This record gives sequence, structure tokens and C-alpha cells, in this order.
Amino acid sequence: MSNNTELVIPVAFATDTNYIVPTIVAVKSLIDHCSNSLNYILYLLTEEELNKRTLKIFRSLIKEKHNIKIVYLTVGKLIENVQLCTNGPTKGISKVTYYRFL
Repeated sequence: MSNNTELVIPVAFATDTNYIVPTIVAVKSLIDHCSNSLNYILYLLTEEELNKRTLKIFRSLIKEKHNIKIVYLTVGKLIENVQLCTNGPTKGISKVTYYRFL
């Protein structure tokens, strides 16, 4: 992180292996367009731990960015015993969507 620690902008992404490529694209776009005078913490909420290849991609995206930090949060176990509504108006909503409420 850069020396200017006054303002940190948190950004959260909830994803799984089925949606990792669009998440990488979104993170890349954010990195390409972020302000160098601000600090960012990107939270990646996933059901399972990301594989080594995916972690390497994310690390390479921020390699030269000293004002961006990525925090990987494996949250699948946090809600594995929670009864999620999977019928009615919420039918078709994935578990990952519920991570946004954490």
C-alpha cells in the first residue's frame, strides 16, 4: 500500500470457479482505471480456496501497483450450515450471491 493511508477504498467481489474469468476481467479493469493517489483493498469472497494458477494471475495484476492489496476470503464454510432459500422468487440464485450479504 502507498504512503497515503488516509483513504482506503474497499471493493468486494463474490465469485466461484464458474465466474472467475469475469471476476479477473473486472479486477483488471478496476486496476487499469484506479487512482494512484488512493489506496484500494480488493476482497475476493469465494466458496473454496482459489487454485495456484488463479492466485498467480491476481498477483500478476497488482505486481506493480503499490496502492492495491487483494484479500482472499474463503467463506463457503461460513454458510454451509445456513438454510438458503432456493425456491420462489430467489430460485436460481447461487450461494455466491449470498456472500454479498456477509
